[in-house]
Amino acid sequence: VLAQRDSNHAQARDLLNQALKDHHHFALRHNLLFPLAVSLDALGDYAGAFAAMREAHRSQAQYLEAAIGKTAGSKSPTMQLTERGVEPGEVAGWQGEGAPSSAESPVFVVGFPRSGTTLLELVLDAHPALRSMDEQPFLARVVDHMRSLGLEYPADLGKLTGAQLALLRSQYWRRVDAQVALGAGQRLVDKNPLNLLRLPLIRRLFPHAHTVLIVRHPCDVLMSCYIQHFRAPDLALLCRDLPTLAESYRRSFDFWYQQQPLLGAATFEVRYETLVADLEPQLRALMSFLELPWEPALLSPAARAHARGFISTPSYTQVIHPVSTQAIGRWRNYEAHLREVMPVLEPYLERWG
Repeated sequence: VLAQRDSNHAQARDLLNQALKDHHHFALRHNLLFPLAVSLDALGDYAGAFAAMREAHRSQAQYLEAAIGKTAGSKSPTMQLTERGVEPGEVAGWQGEGAPSSAESPVFVVGFPRSGTTLLELVLDAHPALRSMDEQPFLARVVDHMRSLGLEYPADLGKLTGAQLALLRSQYWRRVDAQVALGAGQRLVDKNPLNLLRLPLIRRLFPHAHTVLIVRHPCDVLMSCYIQHFRAPDLALLCRDLPTLAESYRRSFDFWYQQQPLLGAATFEVRYETLVADLEPQLRALMSFLELPWEPALLSPAARAHARGFISTPSYTQVIHPVSTQAIGRWRNYEAHLREVMPVLEPYLERWG
């Protein structure tokens, strides 16, 4: 892994293959197979890389079943959020009295995993009026707290009283305060990709919040997810094969594009490919959306990543380098494997051109 970090992929491949040769615990082999796939991909051995990815996912699935009883047939708590959104009649009854202003609300950065959310978070964190925290499940905890009050999510969002909304916000901010210290006048950047499925909660708790959605070519997203060694069981099982990934991707954006116009959330949509190819104009438009002045430090997210010192998401190895376009179109190396899922992705390939 250290050789891989130094881009010595041939050495990494040889060492990982050596380690795998005498490694007979199939349920643990994924710990070596995922990094092997990364180095084989970097070396241009795409057939070998895909074979390593496929075996890695089979190994990880066996591990998850043995360790915590999670199987491919287990319901995904994340994808269950797509089964029911809010209805127009429900939203019409929501009261916003006492809600914080946009300046007092977080900026929520959302998108499907591996779409560029960490890059965007670091860009925003470079602005003196914004402060991000390491990726946290704080909105998911708010849903848990709501259910502890005997209310269903999202059906009972409209039943929340002013006092209950204030309580849920205070619980959210209490967790934030334990994670990051906001300076005077600073706004929090809450980056958690799949919070795009919690848009109804964002809109109810923080009706004036700004939300930034980043989208990337669906095929690049799928392959980036498939080669990634996710540790969270739910996410690992969502990525276990390309058909499951593609279906989860489509369900996520079907949900977003159905709910966002209904909820009327203030949203700025960023295209990953346009962002990395033409950084400054895209960021100037984003600052205008956030009603913030321009800051030259926004153009150096790699410097911000080094200053942060610790990034827990899988993107940590990419965001410490200058912004580039080299990750665009990498899916074409695996085009033959993606053919079976193209019909599932077609609506978004068309929507985004």
